[in-house]
Amino acid sequence: RIFQNWNRRKALGETPYKGIYRHNSKWQASIRYKAHRFHLGTFDTPEEAAIAYNNAAIRYFGKFAHLNVIPAPTQ
Repeated sequence: RIFQNWNRRKALGETPYKGIYRHNSKWQASIRYKAHRFHLGTFDTPEEAAIAYNNAAIRYFGKFAHLNVIPAPTQ
């Protein structure tokens, strides 16, 4: 049962992305897996942090990963 909570969807908050939070003027990404939190890095934009989270989610959860939906950049 514990495993079901580790890969849950993002709760409502400041950013629309799961696993992303603001730290001072930067964005940090982290993921939890098997009772451990892994820091994925500090980024300039929430989209960059969301990409890092998605890569880690695929690595740890495979086909069961709940990925962040990141809009395509506008030109």
